Amino acid sequence: MDSMRDFFRRIKDRPAIFLLMMLFAFLFSAAEAYNPIIRSYGSFSYILKHNYMEALSGWVGKAADFLKTGSSAVITIMIVLFFVLLFSMLMSLFFSGYSNILLSAVDGYPKRRREFSDGLKKNFIRVTLYFFVFTVLSAAFLVLLLYSAIPPVLMLRMFFDGNTDIIFTMLLVCILTVFVMLLSMVFYGMYFTYILPAIAGFRKSTLRNGLRMGNMYCWYLLPKTALFMFLTIALRVGLFAIHYGHRSLALSLVVFAVTSLVRTLIYYIYFYFVFNTFAAMRDDLYQNDDNVYVPDASTVKDIKKNSEAYDGGSDEEAEEYEDNEDNEDNEDYEDYDDYDDSF
Repeated sequence: MDSMRDFFRRIKDRPAIFLLMMLFAFLFSAAEAYNPIIRSYGSFSYILKHNYMEALSGWVGKAADFLKTGSSAVITIMIVLFFVLLFSMLMSLFFSGYSNILLSAVDGYPKRRREFSDGLKKNFIRVTLYFFVFTVLSAAFLVLLLYSAIPPVLMLRMFFDGNTDIIFTMLLVCILTVFVMLLSMVFYGMYFTYILPAIAGFRKSTLRNGLRMGNMYCWYLLPKTALFMFLTIALRVGLFAIHYGHRSLALSLVVFAVTSLVRTLIYYIYFYFVFNTFAAMRDDLYQNDDNVYVPDASTVKDIKKNSEAYDGGSDEEAEEYEDNEDNEDNEDYEDYDDYDDSF
């Protein structure tokens, strides 16, 4: 695990790992705050004036009517999945390259040219599949969470309608439901989070290896994931409370700027923690495993430019340095031309 000194040194050596996350947080915050759905429905004032049970029953009725349309429903679902695929490809354009840079940074490899494009070339298809599956399952998971809240909502309505005899049953049901919902969200987020660095860090069997790491270190990773999810949810609750500052243009711009900055810090710290702990777990569980991905050997020019141990000299000396068996940063590099893109 890296110390705080290593944490800041990684940013100094590779400013891109922070700047790219800042760019992602900026674009994500802009897409969230200034889309028409958030403008119309993104506030507690809208949510609280609607009946939760009536809304859920209305959605069930609409879904039943939609499925009765037969071929039209199939075509609509295929169109939706196509747009989900486009979204997944867009996310992969960023995260397939970014994950390669971040993993190389926490592994302590010298900075190399084309780190982002190498990650894009190696992992684009698998990261696209990762986000496609994640998006579809997340939508289904959200629906399950919404409908799992029906029993406590019904009991709350009964209690506030005057039936005070059910207070203890109501409290028990509410507490258990909230606990199970939060725990399931944390487990879901934790397991999916560690599949992403596994894609960048293994040549194959990335799904199995990522899930295995989550199982082996579950209780260590769980509170950190819970903290990350709590901060992201708290941020969104605050944004809903003020309707993203849409009461005026100036206020919305201020809220957008603050949101982008806060998200940059939260996302970067969490992603750094995920990739850093992944590297430590991988070295513990898969030491000397041929399945572990290692970047290709640095060129003589890269070594002369990036290695602190090299102090100048001829090209022959640089080549001798590159082949030095005592240099741990370079002795394990190998070619990845035979990289396996399968799970």
